[in-house]
Amino acid sequence: MIRHIPWLTEKAIEFLDGLLKDRPDATVLEFGCGGSTIWMAQRTKNLTSIEQDGEWVNIVSNYLSGHNECQRVDIQRMELPYHSILNDLPDEHFDLVVVDGRGRVECVKAAMRTVKIGGFILLDNTERGYYSGAFKLLCLWDMERSEQVGPDSVGFNHAGWETCWWKKPNK
Repeated sequence: MIRHIPWLTEKAIEFLDGLLKDRPDATVLEFGCGGSTIWMAQRTKNLTSIEQDGEWVNIVSNYLSGHNECQRVDIQRMELPYHSILNDLPDEHFDLVVVDGRGRVECVKAAMRTVKIGGFILLDNTERGYYSGAFKLLCLWDMERSEQVGPDSVGFNHAGWETCWWKKPNK
């Protein structure tokens, strides 16, 4: 079953909603497709989603094709390490990179140069110690941290669940 809102803290969803309203032409890259893909497809026309699970790509693609409120999404199935898609992209290409898939620290590292000045990298599940490398990589960027306290709008609850996002500073 597909969740129709992102698997992110509610404060992070509010942040994304405001960002995409302020920047309706935002160029967005997402690592890990799912509910966030469906949700963002209703808010931006420039969404690329990268996923390694072919079955999941089919499920999300089929959902999107059957719902007119969703704009076209470039969903690409890629083997790991899928952050390599960024190797051939220019610097400062994306307004937002959402990292909620596999190899998250490597995705953050690869995305840093492709985010526009004033753009954002958002990382889910930052409460997990093995994502601490992202904090070191982004230590010079302004950060917001959000912890979900209690169940979210659809009743999901995970103690200590955090989502963080960083804003790329001027050079």
